[in-house]
Amino acid sequence: MNYLHPKVKLRGALNSRTPMQILLRHIRDLKWVYSLGSFSVLLTTLAEVGVPQIVKRAIDVLENKTLQDVSTRENTFMHFLYILIGLFFLQFLGRIGWRIWIAQQAHHVGAQFKSLIWDRSRYLPSQKLEQEYRPGDLMNVATGDVNVGRFIYSFTLIMTSDMVFLMILTLGSMFLISPKLTWWTLGSLSVLPFFLHKLTTLQGRLHGQAQKNLSDLSDLSAQTVSTIRLQRLTHTSEFWMEKLFQSAKKYMLQRREVIYTDMKFIPLTGLTPIISYIILLIIGIKDVQSGELSVGSFVAMQSYIFLLQVPLTELGSNVAEWQRSLTSLKRIQKVFDEEEADQLRTGGHEAPLDTKEVFNISHLKYSIPDKDIEIISDFSLTLTEGQRLGILGSVGSGKSTLVNLLSGLERNFQGNILLWGI
Repeated sequence: MNYLHPKVKLRGALNSRTPMQILLRHIRDLKWVYSLGSFSVLLTTLAEVGVPQIVKRAIDVLENKTLQDVSTRENTFMHFLYILIGLFFLQFLGRIGWRIWIAQQAHHVGAQFKSLIWDRSRYLPSQKLEQEYRPGDLMNVATGDVNVGRFIYSFTLIMTSDMVFLMILTLGSMFLISPKLTWWTLGSLSVLPFFLHKLTTLQGRLHGQAQKNLSDLSDLSAQTVSTIRLQRLTHTSEFWMEKLFQSAKKYMLQRREVIYTDMKFIPLTGLTPIISYIILLIIGIKDVQSGELSVGSFVAMQSYIFLLQVPLTELGSNVAEWQRSLTSLKRIQKVFDEEEADQLRTGGHEAPLDTKEVFNISHLKYSIPDKDIEIISDFSLTLTEGQRLGILGSVGSGKSTLVNLLSGLERNFQGNILLWGI
């Protein structure tokens, strides 16, 4: 089963689609999986919201002076106890359900993305691989960005649905108890969206910069390891170590800014529940004293404000997760939006048996793309089977370029290159 929908064959639906479109297509194609997972999240939330209601009723029964019969009270409390045990069991089943149905999507999508990235990189033009998608860049996209982006298909969605369900059901239950206190609570939440928008915009920009610095560090690390023999011969190891250290320091500072920005969500989302508690204590106690609010309702309102801390605390981290994931998915998407080298996908030809002529090159010319610098000019050569050719020249004279032309890695040339007459 292909867990990354739509079914991607590199020229398929990932091309020219936004990360959000691919996510929605994935959810639509696996609608039964996500429906069962969402139902499990809803079941868990319903059980959580139901507990304060049972506690409220139990306290109200305890306050009820008309229930003088001890056995009646005991039967009532046992009834409430059984309901509480049932609610806790529903929470247990709900948590198992969303882990089975939605959480595992992170692993399936991550594996599929990695496979597709490496497969796609095989068909990118050599110029792209040398300039934009060096080994360090591809390694970072296939590991760092995939590990961040894949959670939007699973845990980030779970966190979002849980936050929405819990917020709606909790506020609904609070309105049933005391509309006045609920409106005061909502008033304390009204300042959140503005500050969250500012923080998430900054967080997304910083995360993108940090990932770019990580790509540079990964590529520089690969270069440092691959040239270690040359460093020993030329005594340039200190230069490379300093360069590597500065790159690592740059990434560290950028990553620290991302972490500091994430930490700003904590006081922002944690302040509103404190304000709500203060409002409850000031207004709620007066309502209890005046008889407008029962003790059980007062305790239930406290429990619901405590429950509201969960979506409020999750709100900042959830928005940050969406921002980070979409930023990483855009970097992944950029790989799939690149033009392929079409000749790498075409089928090969059988070498003719009636010729001994391996290479026939005539009037070959090659200039650096986008620059008026000619590397090879009017070069002709014929090589037959069994012959050997040595190429001498200074650095930058075109030796590697000629080999790339003969092997088909460079295509933007003038003249003719025939291999076995083809």
